[in-house]
Amino acid sequence: MIGQTEVVRQLLNQIRFVRDFGERFPDKLFVGSAGVGKSSLARAIAERLINEPPLQFNGADLQKPKMMVERL
Repeated sequence: MIGQTEVVRQLLNQIRFVRDFGERFPDKLFVGSAGVGKSSLARAIAERLINEPPLQFNGADLQKPKMMVERL
């Protein structure tokens, strides 16, 4: 997140608010080229929120709806 100081600050504030008040973390869509850290950022947010590694998959892994259910 180099050069994205304001975005990082906003995300950290949202994480603190969610943890302090038991609210739902707002949905986020990370967009960018491959290899820029979108998945790493999503994992870091999840770990701060739930103190556990997240369950992670992407749309390319799911050929049929039942595949999502199986993962969950």
